[in-house]
Amino acid sequence: MTIADAVRTDNVVVLTPPVPAEVLEPRVRERRASSLVDGDWGWLPVIGLSSAFALLLVALAYNGARTVAHWTDLPFWFGLVLLFAPVAARLLMADVSRRERMGLLCLFGLGLYLVKVFQYPLFFTYHDEFIHWRTADDILRYGDLFHPNSLIPVSPLFPGLEVATTALVDLSGLSIFHAGLIVLGVGRVILALSLYLFYERASTSARVAGLATLLYMSNPKLLFFDAQFSYESLALPFAVLTLFVVLRRCPGADDGWAGLAIVAALTLAAAAISHHLTSYALIVFLALWALVRFVLRLRGEDAGQPDPTGMAALGVIVCLGWLVYVANLVVGYLAPQVVSSLTEIISLMRGELASKPLFRDPTGQVTPIWERAAAISSTILILLGLPLGLLQVWWHYRRSAVVVALALVGAVFPATLAFRLTLAGGEPSDRAAVTLFIAVAFVLSLGVVWLLARSVARRWTPTLCLALLTVFFVGEIVVGAGPIWARVPGPYLVGGDNRSVEAEGFAAATWARVWLGPDNRFAADRTNRLLLGSEGEQYPVTHLNDGVDVSPLFFAPGYGATQAAIVQQGNIRYVLIDRRLSTGLPRVGVYFETNEEGAYMHTAPIAPVALAKFDRLLNVSLLYDSGSIQIYQLGDNVREP
Repeated sequence: MTIADAVRTDNVVVLTPPVPAEVLEPRVRERRASSLVDGDWGWLPVIGLSSAFALLLVALAYNGARTVAHWTDLPFWFGLVLLFAPVAARLLMADVSRRERMGLLCLFGLGLYLVKVFQYPLFFTYHDEFIHWRTADDILRYGDLFHPNSLIPVSPLFPGLEVATTALVDLSGLSIFHAGLIVLGVGRVILALSLYLFYERASTSARVAGLATLLYMSNPKLLFFDAQFSYESLALPFAVLTLFVVLRRCPGADDGWAGLAIVAALTLAAAAISHHLTSYALIVFLALWALVRFVLRLRGEDAGQPDPTGMAALGVIVCLGWLVYVANLVVGYLAPQVVSSLTEIISLMRGELASKPLFRDPTGQVTPIWERAAAISSTILILLGLPLGLLQVWWHYRRSAVVVALALVGAVFPATLAFRLTLAGGEPSDRAAVTLFIAVAFVLSLGVVWLLARSVARRWTPTLCLALLTVFFVGEIVVGAGPIWARVPGPYLVGGDNRSVEAEGFAAATWARVWLGPDNRFAADRTNRLLLGSEGEQYPVTHLNDGVDVSPLFFAPGYGATQAAIVQQGNIRYVLIDRRLSTGLPRVGVYFETNEEGAYMHTAPIAPVALAKFDRLLNVSLLYDSGSIQIYQLGDNVREP
């Protein structure tokens, strides 16, 4: 059996890797049995009803959380498990049609997406959403791309999401928020189908493909982070679609080879202009895949496998060209994060730095013990499952270049867990998991299917696998969803990102846009800075964009030379004060930016007298007062009386 041989079903052609016939035949029988019922949706309608009920439970939990009810955890977690478990149970079975598998995965992917949408269904609330809202708003206002964004300078340089969203806004008249929901919903369907088709073609097993896609969609970041209005949320579907098309594009085996090459080039370019890290990860994987194929050819073990070399080269050209001519700020944006992460890891290994406390937010709130147990259990399951899956790769797929490349990437994943023990490396580790999990999920699924097929105790094995998969799912949600207060809506919290976004802040930002006009230079805290920069169309001064740390303006009890220098250096004309900052510690660890004094180690709130000092300063005018929020205009020669 060579790579050119094909296993044909009624509605798909899958090129198989050169594996022993005794291994291939069970897969052939599985695929053929599946194809007999390809016209049947199977359990999809019933599971659709259970998924609707699961979403109802989640919505009830969210509604209860808004009224500070104490019973919200139970329906939230029960709803998520009910969303996952029936789909997982069905995908563990062998006699499931291809159509049903794809339908179940789309249902599950959209269900997870709606969990995020139901959380805040009326407006953007997540940190990065305001940044990309501003970029989209600038495209609509100015009619061109790459308009500077003071919130994060690199956002306008990767406008793929915003271009798609604003096009829909122009066509439909919808708001940016509603158009963004539709674009991301379509992207979620593309992601689910592309993953399934990529895994199916790589493994030649519908069962492996279904489970691998399910496991990937259980990764820590897909529930909330990659469902928000942010560039990675759309770049990821483009990247996975590129992988599938490249794997599908086998010269000489398909009449549409040239057309597929064009599609792959377009989707690769779409990923490149949508998100830097996703496109770079895509290029690295394509290059690794090409390298593995080259080694197999040298050993005489390649037999007409799809060649990703040309697409990898095109990707390097596109990404490098975009980096040099459009997005050269990326280097300065990413380099400090990489350096800080590596420095902290080295210090941690030398014993010079204490590890970051796990399962505890910067205010000291601790995750419940059962959630900690689930998170640790999910990590243990990954560490135990990877060797088993890697053995399957060695036994049955070592002559398949794409599978070997996936295995190599999956084997790297455990090393990235060390970064979660550092303050600077926590976010990069989470970001890396989004792409690394494509390989991890595939390798784990090979182990799961092997257990199902080879276990002696066949009666209880599927039940055990379902239980372990459910623990894995819950644990990964705990890892990725953040602290308890971040998962559900509720009353205002100081420095709580989405929990700090509420009507009073929106009203202040709207007032600034209407009465002050756009692009005035403001100093404000982390949350109100986002609101002013998006809804308010103002220019918040930041250390990231302007090199100015505005926090001493707020922390200091008086106004002296330091504060005057900050105002002059940042050319600050307006200051927004939120008196609620004096009522608690910031939930995310900072009031303003990560470079502020005491970041992630605050032990006391900002003193009320420090926030009230602008009331007594000379040449300062109070323009707006809503009770908690005041906006001051700074004149010339601001000073103490």
